[in-house]
Amino acid sequence: MRLEFVRRPDRLSAGYGQFADALTELEVGHVAGALVENAPRFGLRAFADGDGVTLEPGDFRAAPGKLPKRSSGLGPRGLAADPRPLPIETLTAFVKAMEQIPEGTLKHPALQHRLAVHNVVGARDGWYTVDVRRAGPAMEAVQDCHGHSRAVMDVSGMNLALIMAADVSAAVEAGGEGEYSALLRAAGALGQHLCTAAAKAGMFCRPLRSFDDTALEAAAGFPLSHSLLYVLLAGRPKVTGFSYDLSPLEAP
Repeated sequence: MRLEFVRRPDRLSAGYGQFADALTELEVGHVAGALVENAPRFGLRAFADGDGVTLEPGDFRAAPGKLPKRSSGLGPRGLAADPRPLPIETLTAFVKAMEQIPEGTLKHPALQHRLAVHNVVGARDGWYTVDVRRAGPAMEAVQDCHGHSRAVMDVSGMNLALIMAADVSAAVEAGGEGEYSALLRAAGALGQHLCTAAAKAGMFCRPLRSFDDTALEAAAGFPLSHSLLYVLLAGRPKVTGFSYDLSPLEAP
């Protein structure tokens, strides 16, 4: 069976402007990622591409457990994380999820990441990559690049911020104009996967916009040729009553 995606950026608010097309591709990535993750619940395997998802017979025995409850991180006083230190095991689970992306998930070799870490037991604050750790107030830098005050969105109090970027010009030159959209879809698919992993670890994980792109690219240590694509913030929610259960009403 084949599920085809239909893009309707015209249904978004006019306030999104030119960002509507980019947001649509990010959301396509999220939808594709969700389908790949959940296909085993129905005895299927899913393989995503830029235009849809192909479903094949699978094995019910490979079905994952109950979906975790998710939270957006919102509370009575805006977006904020629990100020208590995050256990190192939670950070380890999040990083492991980045390395174990399900088969069939959208990917792109040009997509790069920087992880800002703050207030984690046993881990110094700073910027983390696969093989480089740069100590310092990384989350403060993310806050400084954000367009809203801490009273509205306390970015500096988050435990994790995953910054995704890529050399878009090089990708387009090598593969054609469609590579920019492919990068956005891959970023959205990774975001969907990490949101699920964060929920399993007791965290919220959510995208956030309104950044000074150039400043954040520099703060994260990306080369000048790279452009910001997506930002995910994660931490433990202050208020658990705002979480919601995405599990099916009845098991398949």
